[in-house]
This record gives sequence, structure tokens and C-alpha cells, in this order.
Amino acid sequence: MARKIRAKPMMELREQGVSRRAIARTRHMSMESVCDVFDMAAERGIT
Repeated sequence: MARKIRAKPMMELREQGVSRRAIARTRHMSMESVCDVFDMAAERGIT
């Protein structure tokens, strides 16, 4: 079963200057998932 990705905490970490790799490690998810969330946010103009 796929789990829901919570984008808001990831975006807050990104705003603080945390690297994608560090976000993936601290959120216990793959780099691909982190990149997908950031790509979707960029497409929608979410910062």
C-alpha cells in the first residue's frame, strides 16, 4: 500500500536550505519521491 506524502514539511525544510538528500534521509523516503514533490510544486508555482 502506498503511503501519503506530506509535502508541507518537505517544503518547509527546503525553505530552510536543507538539501534534497538530507530531506529524503530525515523523512525516510527515496530521493526520487522528494524530487517528484519538488517538481510538482514547481509546476504549480508553490514555494
